[in-house]
Amino acid sequence: MNKIVLVLILLCGCFLSFDEKINKSQEEEDVILWSKNRKLTWDDFQGLADETKEDNAFPSFLIESDVKLGQDNLDVTVQCSFNKKASWTSSNSNLLLKYFQLRFDIIELNLRKLREKVLKVKISELENGIDDKIIENFYNRLYEVNKKYDNDTKLGQDSDKLNEWEKKVEVELKEFEAFEKSRYTLSR
Repeated sequence: MNKIVLVLILLCGCFLSFDEKINKSQEEEDVILWSKNRKLTWDDFQGLADETKEDNAFPSFLIESDVKLGQDNLDVTVQCSFNKKASWTSSNSNLLLKYFQLRFDIIELNLRKLREKVLKVKISELENGIDDKIIENFYNRLYEVNKKYDNDTKLGQDSDKLNEWEKKVEVELKEFEAFEKSRYTLSR
């Protein structure tokens, strides 16, 4: 399987990468998988602050996918995690933390839309991994959504707009709840 790693620095300055093969060697305690029941806290930002940056915090999100071919089925996994060791903060602003949590939620929402697309693809087309064009479209959409989010919320400084986005994302997460699982087994 070809390994594809795309790196995107979003307008907010967070690190986001797409890795087509899930790295099982990464210690679980260093990452937080997205969960509706687990919100980020400032204690999760365990990396060392970059003194050369003017930013107050830096989140690192990783999007991973894996396609495993079995005799009678295909296992497809697409998930998002937050890397504690690569994320840092020099802030304790609740507004900024909400901004980053909502960023995590937006990534999950867009992953649900990606999962929906992937599950509609013929199994034979997934045997070599998720098509580059699907991934490219995902990143283009995610980039546009994040750009709008950053502009609307003034990079998280407008609490009213953050609240609007929070409600909107919550509604859409429920709308795509059928694609909440990160792993799907498809029969041939």
